[in-house]
Amino acid sequence: MKFLYTLAFFAFLLPLNGLEAQTEIKEANRPAFLLGDITPADLERSPYNAWFTSGQTNYRPQAASLTPLKKSLRDLEFVLFLGTWCGDSKREVPRMLKLLEAAGVSENRIRLIALDRRPGKYKTSPEGLEKNYNIKRVPTLIVLKKGREINRIIERPWSTLEEDLLRITRQESYQARYSR
Repeated sequence: MKFLYTLAFFAFLLPLNGLEAQTEIKEANRPAFLLGDITPADLERSPYNAWFTSGQTNYRPQAASLTPLKKSLRDLEFVLFLGTWCGDSKREVPRMLKLLEAAGVSENRIRLIALDRRPGKYKTSPEGLEKNYNIKRVPTLIVLKKGREINRIIERPWSTLEEDLLRITRQESYQARYSR
């Protein structure tokens, strides 16, 4: 019987373990923000849902681009650095995630990393991943093939998300904004 109680206890803790990766930071007289690994579900909770849900509702992926994107994104992974406090992230992240979902990219192939806004920690993550990826601006969507970066979209696309992603995945000439 003791074994069953122990098993039930750990089964209860396992779902909570995923929540430890992200932290909500609350500062006096400033809106809260998320920090660390997050999921789209985190952005669907208050107060983030105010901008996330409306951003997704108001964006309509170009239907003509979805078929070629489904094929070109099939074997790729994505790392998306964002700031839940950042105006560019609030505008682009809902669109990026809606487009990836519409193109058939499963959530387990997208890693979302929310960055800090506090002085001395500005645009950093708990694990320091922003250094590995040379992140200077957010949002930054990094496109990976077999674990290697093939390109990125920084802050916003040059043309449209659909067209920029197609150029990247077809390995056409594409240089992200704000050269590294």
